[in-house]
Parts: sequence; C-alpha cells; structure tokens
Amino acid sequence: MRAAALWALCGARREVGAFVLPMLGDAEPGVRLLAMRAVRDSAGDLGADRVRDALRPMLSDPDPVVRVMAIYHLATHGEWTAGVLDDLIRHGEARVRIAAVGVLSSLGHHLSGERMRPLLAAARPLLGDADPAVRAAAVGAFGSLGTPWSRAMIAAAATDPDFRVRRKATYHALHFADTATPAPLLSVLLEDDDIAIRYETLSLLASRRSPLLSARLAHARLAEADPSIRRMALAALVKAGSPPPEPEWPPLLTDPDPELRRRAAYLARDVHRAPGGPLHDSLHDLLRDPVRDVRGNSARSLEETCDDACLPALETAHENEDDRVNRYVLSKIISRLRSRP
Repeated sequence: MRAAALWALCGARREVGAFVLPMLGDAEPGVRLLAMRAVRDSAGDLGADRVRDALRPMLSDPDPVVRVMAIYHLATHGEWTAGVLDDLIRHGEARVRIAAVGVLSSLGHHLSGERMRPLLAAARPLLGDADPAVRAAAVGAFGSLGTPWSRAMIAAAATDPDFRVRRKATYHALHFADTATPAPLLSVLLEDDDIAIRYETLSLLASRRSPLLSARLAHARLAEADPSIRRMALAALVKAGSPPPEPEWPPLLTDPDPELRRRAAYLARDVHRAPGGPLHDSLHDLLRDPVRDVRGNSARSLEETCDDACLPALETAHENEDDRVNRYVLSKIISRLRSRP
C-alpha cells in the first residue's frame, strides 16, 4: 500500500523529495527503491547537495539491489562509488548480479571511459554466468553500450543454449549492426530453433532493406510451418530486391492464413508481373477473397498492370464488391482500360 501511494504521488508531482525523504528508511525494499528515485528527481526542490546526502546512506542498505540503485542515482548527480558496484557484480545472488549489470548501460551515459573500463572488465565474466537470466542481462548491458569490442561477445551469445540469451543477442546484433555484420551471424539467427529469433531477424532485415540479407537463407524460410515467418521472409526478399520467381507466388497468395495472403497481395505491387502470368492470375483470383483487405491489396497491385483482356473479370469483381474503397480502386482500373483508344 505504501509503495502504491508513493508511486501515485510521483506520478502526480515530479519533485516530491521533501515528502518522501522519511520513506528512505522504510522497512520494505520496494518502497525504498521508489523513494530513492523520487529523491533523485527532486534536485530542483531539495538541491543537489541534499539529494546526495540523502542517497549516500543507501550505499550500505541491507538489500543489495537497493545498494545497486543507490550507486546509479548518485552517479546521475556526479558522485561515483565504483568499489561498491564492483563487489555487487560478483554477488552470490543472481538477482543482485542482474541489477548490477543492468545499470552499466545507464552509467555509460554519465561516466567517462576510464571509469567504465574496470567495471566492464569485472562484468565480462557474467556473459558466461551459470544463471541464464544473468547472462541475458549481461548481453543486454554490453549490447546497449555498443562498444566495438563487444560485438564479438554479442555474436557468441547468439549460440547460447538458453533462448532468452539468444533473443537478447539477436536484438542487439540486429538493431545496432552496420554493414560489417558477418554473414555467418545472419545464418545462425535465421536457422535458430526459436521462432521469435527467426521472426525478428527477418522482420528487422526487411524493415531496414538491409544489404546484408542472404537471399538464399530468407528464401528457405518461405517453407516454414509458421505463417508469420513465411510472411516476414517474403517481405525481406521483396524489399531486398530478390523476390521469389512468379511460379512461387500462387501458394503464398492462396495460403490459409489471411494475414499472409494480405501481405503477399500488398508486396506484389513491388514485383514485375506480366498480364497472364501466374502472379497476375492469382491476384485476379484474390478479388473474390472473403477478406476485405486481401481484395483491396490485390486490386491495388493490379492497378498498373491489367490490360484489355482483364476487363470482364474486373467488371464482375466490381459488381460483386461490397466495400466502397475497393470498388473505387476497381473502378479506376476499369475507367483506365475503357478510355484507351
């Protein structure tokens, strides 16, 4: 109850330090953690010196996680106590090691490289910690710092036996990667047993139109059992300029998964498709799809490619279409064809 009241107070007013200073001595660690954050954010009300004076005793708090956060809050106000954090990184409790390594990336914004270097050296063994949650936290910390020498460690973590560690490694390897990212790492991620890792790899590569994309590896993902993977593999291939050949599109456009059909119909507009070809014919078939957005995307993908031979089928689709926007798109195509000399 006290923690909830403090949380509500902090949400209503930013500088509440004068009200919560007594709560730094509360019996509940969760309350003390919230109180420290409130005091840290009240420098304008209390003054920086008073904030530091209030937070220093928390470095000897009986709860080690409170001590970890005291180090961080003091660092944001220019006071550094490296020895305390160095000990907590090696603490026997996993939750303390997680908290300690978790503040490293935040401290990197406040401390110079000289001050961070010994801490990073102390935290590096946590990448091989026996607890997978600690390893995942360490990967997240080193990945967020983005140091050049951490790339090899992030790549190595992509083969960790625990999926939580691999997911963290995947996130940082892809979000902070540049064109120097090794192709073997992409191969490892796209072949991972964890579906979330394969999905994120494909989705990020697709959204970034990455030149790193291996068309062969992404193409193999079109045969995945999960439709979300097939959907992202298709998007990655099209946006990388290596779409599947036309004969491979009909199975995607007729897939039982409506979201895959919708996405495939949308992406087809970026692919060269001649009238009468298998891709063009499949788009025509989708004008009868039960899903409105699938029909709409199909009509838009046909907009610039239909010829006179398509006119009867388009007129039939226009008569049967009950969506106003889709009817408008079809009417534009019909008008274009009818206005030809």
